[in-house]
Amino acid sequence: MQSPKYSEFMSFGPDAPPETLKYMRIVNKIVQLITERNILNGDFLPSINEMIKLTGYSRDTILTAYRKLQELGYIQALHGKGFYVSVSGTTPQIPVFLLFDVMNGYKEVLYRSFVENLGINYRVDIYFHYYNQEVFENLIREKNSQYSFYVIMPHFNTDVSRVVQDLPSGRILLIDNDIPALKKKVAAIYQNFEKDIYAALTEGIDLLKKYKQIFLIKNTRFQFIPDGMVRGFCHFCEQNKIKYNLIPDVRSVPFIPGNAYIAVADNDLISVIRMAKEQQFVLGEEIGLISYDETPLKEVLAGGITVISTDFKAMGKIAASLVKDFRPVKIENKCFLIRRKTL
Repeated sequence: MQSPKYSEFMSFGPDAPPETLKYMRIVNKIVQLITERNILNGDFLPSINEMIKLTGYSRDTILTAYRKLQELGYIQALHGKGFYVSVSGTTPQIPVFLLFDVMNGYKEVLYRSFVENLGINYRVDIYFHYYNQEVFENLIREKNSQYSFYVIMPHFNTDVSRVVQDLPSGRILLIDNDIPALKKKVAAIYQNFEKDIYAALTEGIDLLKKYKQIFLIKNTRFQFIPDGMVRGFCHFCEQNKIKYNLIPDVRSVPFIPGNAYIAVADNDLISVIRMAKEQQFVLGEEIGLISYDETPLKEVLAGGITVISTDFKAMGKIAASLVKDFRPVKIENKCFLIRRKTL
């Protein structure tokens, strides 16, 4: 059998990733060619020397890529002949470990976007740590070396860099939150919570000025409240001379006209809406309400909830692109204020 022509397929662009990441570019490209039926069972891959010429990569990188393709069940080696495509039954998929805290409305948007943009070449296994650091660390240790990629949502204010540091280089993507103490080069698509809340509240200052006091409901029971978010909120209020406070629950202060609330957790959002309805206060006039993280429900709930949110669909798309063509870059996902009736 003649080797198919690969020169038109094996172009990766001008950017050169670290040597430890290059092999996955080859793996992803070959998997794509097989899935799209550009190469078929029995077709031989380029020889090691041919692939060196095509890619400019080292012999060790090419060998590592071919061995990974063998491990995944895409190719086999024929002594004296080289490597050929050998896929039996269902086309194998590249396994991805995805670790979330919990599943909720906005994370479902993120999850669906990530999976859809990865495509059929990948199998995503999702796990949950439920804000429990011990569960988080045990899952990572247990699944270490079992997956081609590790996509991790580290929703903790404590340092979890040590356990993530032990994962294989070139296979780690942090999502929604960064780990600044991590020494290893990783990819990340995350929110800058301190900067984002400050910018969003500044955007809505014309509406916030009509309220006497702003409360950030810092309910950490089964909810991640980033320290950066709290710092950004306090900084905004102090800079603009707005009276503010941090409260653990909406019921911990008198619920009176002139108050505005920022509810990070959906349970607190519902509590504010319910209390306003019970006391016949008009949201957006007598009581201000801002929620965190956009979902389709918040567009219609209570006539439309004002929201501070990042674009989770875009986050999922970028995360998928970083897995498919791994680069150790850190990208801040854009955040914005959606002005609706409750402010």
